[in-house]
Amino acid sequence: MSFRIKALLLCLLFLHTLWGQQKKKSDLLLAPVQQAMRYGLKDKEGKIIIPARFEELIPSASKIHRAREKGKWGFVDAAGSWLVKPFLEEEGEMIGGCAVGALIDSANKFPQSQAFHYYNHPASSLIYGIIDKNGNWKLKPAYKRLILCEKNLVLFSENNLWGVMKTDGTILTPAKYSVIFPYRQGSAVMVQRDKNEIGILEIYMGGPGVITGGKWGVLGTDGKELIPPKYAYISKLSDALATFNEGGSWDMERRYDETKALHYGKWGCIDAVGQVVLPATFDSMDDFEDGTTKVSSGDSTYYINHSGKRIPAPPKKGEEDDYTPSEIYCEPAAWGFIDTIGKMIIPPAYGNARPFKEGFAAVSRLGPCAVPLKPSETRKRLNDYPNEEFIHGEFIPPAADTSDADEYWSFINPQGKLLVDYQFSEVGDFSEGLAAVCQEGAWGFIDHEGNWVIKPKYDMDTQHEYHFKDGLALIRFKGLWGFIDKTGKQVVPAVYDMAQEFSEGLAAVQVKGKWGFVDKTGHFIIKPQFSYVGGFSEGLSLARLRLPDYRVEDCGSDCKYGYIDTKGNWIVAPAYTYAKDFSNGLAAVSEFKDGENVYGFVNTSGSLVIPLQYGNAWSFKNGLAYVSKSGVGVYIDKAGRVVLTTKQNGYDEPKEALFFGGLAVSAGPGGLFGFRNMKRKWVIEPVYQQVNHYSNVYKND
Repeated sequence: MSFRIKALLLCLLFLHTLWGQQKKKSDLLLAPVQQAMRYGLKDKEGKIIIPARFEELIPSASKIHRAREKGKWGFVDAAGSWLVKPFLEEEGEMIGGCAVGALIDSANKFPQSQAFHYYNHPASSLIYGIIDKNGNWKLKPAYKRLILCEKNLVLFSENNLWGVMKTDGTILTPAKYSVIFPYRQGSAVMVQRDKNEIGILEIYMGGPGVITGGKWGVLGTDGKELIPPKYAYISKLSDALATFNEGGSWDMERRYDETKALHYGKWGCIDAVGQVVLPATFDSMDDFEDGTTKVSSGDSTYYINHSGKRIPAPPKKGEEDDYTPSEIYCEPAAWGFIDTIGKMIIPPAYGNARPFKEGFAAVSRLGPCAVPLKPSETRKRLNDYPNEEFIHGEFIPPAADTSDADEYWSFINPQGKLLVDYQFSEVGDFSEGLAAVCQEGAWGFIDHEGNWVIKPKYDMDTQHEYHFKDGLALIRFKGLWGFIDKTGKQVVPAVYDMAQEFSEGLAAVQVKGKWGFVDKTGHFIIKPQFSYVGGFSEGLSLARLRLPDYRVEDCGSDCKYGYIDTKGNWIVAPAYTYAKDFSNGLAAVSEFKDGENVYGFVNTSGSLVIPLQYGNAWSFKNGLAYVSKSGVGVYIDKAGRVVLTTKQNGYDEPKEALFFGGLAVSAGPGGLFGFRNMKRKWVIEPVYQQVNHYSNVYKND
């Protein structure tokens, strides 16, 4: 799948999130209610207004709610009666009496479509249109993707570019922009692709970040440019104003934090119709709130009002005491543990949970809105599960601490006993006898008894999960990376800009934008010279030349991947546009053809043993690899023969990711999950809202 399409998917996810946020802010009197895997609605006082009888129900302030039954979507009124009977594969919120709807693309209009999708539908199988509240099509399904906005405006996608039209199909702006963010308060923000741009856009942590080349502007409701694409960034409207940056550049090492990622340039404000209210003269600027914002200029930081006048700092706001159901999402389900035949071992009593490692599983405390607070309530909840032995047993799940809604973590043993009280804001899994835990913003390590072995002092702003491997742990200390042993001693000093954990005796480290490898003393075995490298696997590591932006995966002719040995010699010459690590003697590689990456597999000698023919490919595990063949996911063996077919979208990471003990997670009817064996036969029926992979924890010690 090409990088542009991936970026487009991420943008659509971001837009979908914006929809959800808007719905939550406006729909203040409704909250979902669940009973026996069915959904209904209750009001703020807890009164049931729609009984729990739908597979899924999404409330709306318009009182026209989205409902799903037998895997299809429709719309119901405030009492739960069908306005539009369920026949849609996907749906959007009713806005002004209209909504986006999708049907199966029976004519195969978009065989290579990468449109955003829900549940288990391949994206290539759907086409989108606009439907009204009576079930009539205002705009017949014929588009790869549509996004309905305010004022009867629709964003549409053609050839991976975006334009604007009305709900009757009148084109206001042809599809020529990389991204358009939905209309809010009279305008839309768009990003236009420069001809030299490598990527379009990446969305991280709910915020946008241009990779390179993209320019931001503003469209009016007539589809005309209020501001031509010329800024480095434009924020969402807040307090009727949007901040913009002029002349800035993006630091992708800080891509997860847009406020730190955008370097240099000057900041100012525009209004909803694109007029500059405050010129770009500030070094930094927060979003406006209640008429004020914080800015910096030189060494000074202060507050200003809408006219740019300097004002005293506003008083700090206290925490809100009122609970609004739509503002705090409350997941009614809880996590528990089953064995390989589906028997309940530890009942659902946790807000979140991860598989067991070294006899312990990381679990988080249930929030006050999800946990049954009385033993009788707990037993009633367990009646949903067909394990009579457990229902009438002595085990009662521990009640949640309702004094704080924040998520705190601990660990349990296979009997469900807590190792220590819930006290950690984040945790890693146990490895080599120690587990990384975060407390008060810093990471440290505890042992199997819950005692501190290495006090918390390591950086929290990292995407790496701390854990020990071969006696060493990769850590970040004061912004730089290194390795510690189990006493906390830095055996490889924290002096590197970035680093990867050790693999086959070597660790990849980055210095001044170039990657090389060090041994366990910190001595360079392979000097920094590559724009990106992977870890060593089966004696080889992927390596990339030329392109400096290590985040870009599909970079066409501007970068080439190959494989080096532990001395830095090229074993497989850099000739591929993308590559993955070796596994089971083979590695997935791709070449860029006709605007798309085409995947095959090479062996450790560099021979292409499975031809370039797939739309996407994942590494071999247990002799099988998941690949995209004609848009659908299949499993192949090392000879390239299809040995297992699926109905999944082959362009996404497989839901049946790793078989463990012959079982893999699989989605069933209605979006519920269970486990299948290698022959795709259900071993554990799909009755769970969420599941995780099995781990070998239930062996008797």
